[in-house]
Amino acid sequence: MLKTLKYLIFIIISSVLMYFAFKDQNISEIISMMSFVDYEFILISMICGAFAIVSRGLRWRFLIESLGHKASKKNCIHTVSVGYLTNILIPRAGEISRCTSLQQVENIPFNKLFGTIILERLIDLAILIILICVAFIYKFVEISSFFENVLGTSSSANSNNTLLIVFGVFGAIFLFTQLFKKRLSKFSLFQKIKNIVKGLKDGLTSFNNLKEKTPFIIHTIFIWLMYIIMTFICFFAIEETEHLNILDGIYITIIGGLGMVVPSQGGIGSYHLAVKLGLSGIGIAMQPALLFAFAVHTAQTLMTIIFGLFSSFILLSKQLNKLKAKIFHIEDLSQIIKEWRLDGNKIVFTNGCFDLIHLGHLEILARSADLGDRLIVGINSDKSIKRIKGKSRPIIEEDSRAKQLAAIEFIDAVILFNEDTPHNLISSINPDIITKGGDYKKNDVIGNELMNKKAGKVVIIPLTQGFSTTSILEKIKNE
Repeated sequence: MLKTLKYLIFIIISSVLMYFAFKDQNISEIISMMSFVDYEFILISMICGAFAIVSRGLRWRFLIESLGHKASKKNCIHTVSVGYLTNILIPRAGEISRCTSLQQVENIPFNKLFGTIILERLIDLAILIILICVAFIYKFVEISSFFENVLGTSSSANSNNTLLIVFGVFGAIFLFTQLFKKRLSKFSLFQKIKNIVKGLKDGLTSFNNLKEKTPFIIHTIFIWLMYIIMTFICFFAIEETEHLNILDGIYITIIGGLGMVVPSQGGIGSYHLAVKLGLSGIGIAMQPALLFAFAVHTAQTLMTIIFGLFSSFILLSKQLNKLKAKIFHIEDLSQIIKEWRLDGNKIVFTNGCFDLIHLGHLEILARSADLGDRLIVGINSDKSIKRIKGKSRPIIEEDSRAKQLAAIEFIDAVILFNEDTPHNLISSINPDIITKGGDYKKNDVIGNELMNKKAGKVVIIPLTQGFSTTSILEKIKNE
């Protein structure tokens, strides 16, 4: 409920800002002006945006390697792309999304991946501050005009007053926090801000661990160069903006970036309003300014969606391939087992139909995995289950059951068997431990004789009360 409410708030913010952006404007005229846009430059802008995503993925890889982990270039690029796509759907969720995605395909701890984001944000913040300083030097009047429009002050007001107000506010906040630091420390918000500052310091320290500092810096410069070019190049797509120069491009990149900071849905509304006000400050009429904002935002959003969906498909395919790689035929599994034994791994085996996987199954599987180093799960095939339980079973076909079990992280191998019992399979695998649920007795477990001969053991794991496939099916029928 809370997540839905938050999502609705983002949509409302976007709608309100979109209203103010297009307020008192003839939308039909703006739409008709789109036929005069030179879309070749828009396409170049989209390509620059895609290059920025690729470079950001490659840069992220350097940070990950500084932590002692390995990640493929393609996976880093695709997960960054998925993060951008997520930000369009759910503002501020992109960083979590890309860390989660890379964790799934590379098995790198989430907290370490998320820690690298701190340094990324610190570097990007530093670049943004540098660009803002450049813009202040060369576009002081325009920036003052932008803030006057945002703050609603008179356009005839002295520009120095605007600058004085901006710096005065930040100065007052700084002095206030220093004077009342002890009292403010009791508030959770202050603690959160303090933790963020500490995280920034830690992130800066971790930069020293980078082995490839030069490529990292080059990628950082390239990313921001692409951001500027993808805005600047679009000036040439519209007649009214084609006379603007690269400094205007830096200025509008900053203004657009500030618009994207607002927690709106994918920058909708906030970007349009910010860029409209920014362009109007350098003498561009409202309608061409809105046309420019709409063209750039739509192009970059479209690029992000296409790139993001493509990356999502690639990552999903990799995940499915990882599942398939854990499902074996006996010949391949035998070879893997030899390698495991050379490494001194203790092998645990369990089996069952696993028709409708429930908590009881997961409890047995998890406890089985804890008994050794490698867990192999044997699954009755569809034909085997029909012979044992009747024509109405299984509910879930064998391929799906195998993939469901392969998706469980602590299971190392899954194998189907067509016989009524796993006797032949156990003889081939020759495990160190066999486990079964509490409804079995040791002497009745298939493979018990083999365990006695080789000094292995059979472990009976207590059942989780209230969970069984039969009871679940009965409940479904009764309802």
